[in-house]
Amino acid sequence: MKFLRYLFIIVVIIGLIKITQNQAGIASAWNYFKASAIKAGQNAIQQAASSVFSKYTTVTPNPKPTVAKTASSSYSLNPRDLSNALTRSGISSAINYGADYLRPYVVSYAVPYAAQFKAAQVAWDTAHVFAHQLDPFLIPKFNEDNLFKKAASSVRVGTNLPAEEELIIERRIGYTQPAIANFLELNLPKEHNIRIGFCGSGGGYRAMLSTVGFLVGAQRIGLLDTALYMSALSGSTWALAPWISMNIPINKYKTQLITKTQGTIGIAGTELLPPPSSSQLAKFLFNLETKYLFHAPITSVDLWGAMIANKLFEPAENRQDIYISNQRNIIADGKHLFPIYTAVNPGDNLTYHWFEFTPFEVGSTSIAAFTPTWAFGRKSLNGKALSYDTVVGDQYAPEQTLGYYLGIFGSAFTVNLDEILGMMKQAEDVKDQDYQSMELKVSVIEEVVKTVAGIKDLKKSRISPAKLFNYTYGLESSPIKAEKQLTLVDAGLAFNLPTPPLLRPERALDVIFIFDSSSDIGMAGELKKAEKYALDNNLPFPPIDYNQAKTKAISIFRDSTNPKVPTIIYMPLIKDDSLPGIKNDHRFASFDPKKCVEKDYCGTFNFKYEPDEFELLTLLTETNIADNEELIKKTFKDILAAKYPNSNHSPEEQIFRDKEGNIIDIDSLDL
Repeated sequence: MKFLRYLFIIVVIIGLIKITQNQAGIASAWNYFKASAIKAGQNAIQQAASSVFSKYTTVTPNPKPTVAKTASSSYSLNPRDLSNALTRSGISSAINYGADYLRPYVVSYAVPYAAQFKAAQVAWDTAHVFAHQLDPFLIPKFNEDNLFKKAASSVRVGTNLPAEEELIIERRIGYTQPAIANFLELNLPKEHNIRIGFCGSGGGYRAMLSTVGFLVGAQRIGLLDTALYMSALSGSTWALAPWISMNIPINKYKTQLITKTQGTIGIAGTELLPPPSSSQLAKFLFNLETKYLFHAPITSVDLWGAMIANKLFEPAENRQDIYISNQRNIIADGKHLFPIYTAVNPGDNLTYHWFEFTPFEVGSTSIAAFTPTWAFGRKSLNGKALSYDTVVGDQYAPEQTLGYYLGIFGSAFTVNLDEILGMMKQAEDVKDQDYQSMELKVSVIEEVVKTVAGIKDLKKSRISPAKLFNYTYGLESSPIKAEKQLTLVDAGLAFNLPTPPLLRPERALDVIFIFDSSSDIGMAGELKKAEKYALDNNLPFPPIDYNQAKTKAISIFRDSTNPKVPTIIYMPLIKDDSLPGIKNDHRFASFDPKKCVEKDYCGTFNFKYEPDEFELLTLLTETNIADNEELIKKTFKDILAAKYPNSNHSPEEQIFRDKEGNIIDIDSLDL
């Protein structure tokens, strides 16, 4: 019921924004909104039902609804129109578009049936009380496969790295150090090393495919094996997490991914992720019932995550039961880079706690508290997880599924009006007068909704964001100790580059590759936000030349005065016609990434890529990194020279290494 309430809130918001552009005064705007929406009701509901219950085929609603004149004469939702409207310079258009489509659908249904909704809420609350009486009997059955049902857990206070991560990074260096020597063709002493991290941006399927392209390009030139870490956000988590979990080479993963960007369903002109099959749906509902038994919050993100897992982990039968903690065994030997996934907990005044999710721990440095990944989401008090009484003894709640986390990581739909205004204010391509106009409209709407519907803090309201039990509830040292539940949203709502985990001094990285597939191509807006975050939090960050960052497919930013500041190698989604791989491939002649994002299939909300579209986008980022191999090598050599100033790293003519990667002195061998 809360979901319907929030959905109604947003419909009111977008409807009023649309109407106040054409009506004089708040009262006339509200009356016009209510009257036209109610008159549109019957026809709109019929069209909505037709869309929902169609057999996964494209539905074209009646273009001439038999209703009174409204702001829109058609209710067909075109995904590319919406995607185009959602550019920073067109947020107002996006709201207009949403108003035309959604107003008659939902308001005409919600207003007449408000009393029924309230009665249903009372009945639902009563049913909860009776249903939970069976928990002690049902939990053992639903929790049977939980490997950690008897494992107590507690919060680790502090910001140091867990021992498990330190051990695996030590093993990983045993592979990255020889890989760096081979990449540079240098005779490097074993103790000479560069600590390298990759950073993938958000951007839906565009970011997912672009990230895969970057990784394939890195593999092609021998760079992939040099990286210790990779942090990911939103769309890039959809690339990184399945790749690590499947434990297959990146080229093979790319090949498998092609078919996974094909199978969408058309509903009302929109290409959507398909629903799970009956068997997968049964597993999802089983997991949902398990969460219910442990009194865990359930939101729309649960379903969204299940749909993502259903698509990206196919054909695995257990795709609704894959976990981040499963990746511990995959990365244990050090042969894989160490994955870090991100989300944020929104605070006041557009502030955020950045959360990192690894195979071992989940937590935040700004909260200075971490908990085992398999225990995150358990009900807790004073830093200790709480168990539940059952007929077979106390049991703990199971780990959240990786699919659910992928839903959280990619939950940009939970954006609120405050954040939209913040994005507009920071965007270079939005004029001050446009921002001020939108800010005024939002303020008017907020007052109207507060007066008419009694809803406060409208600008901070979200549509059904992910909520989990706060693992630091009651913990004295936690700044969020008073919150029983923790809200987590797409980290891209803070900024679209997950640099915070890689800038931590505990990880001591020398180089950070930023693969930026954000929609603001040629603006470097997200890089500016990442730089500001670093400066505000006293984290090392080199000076940035934004004229270069906006125009080049690769930019190197170093602090020549301080070798402890990581070098940033910034790689946005830009086509460089001077690169051989671009210049000599006719397919790139008419391809413009910026136009593709604004007007074509590269839009953030597009979930379908034809094979040629898939290949062109992934090949662009693969070429951008592969054709800049020599520049990357030179940068690495400069970093080595600054880090080890008294060493002479000679070219490697013929080097032999043992299986541990140690250099063998062949002159000392009796051959």
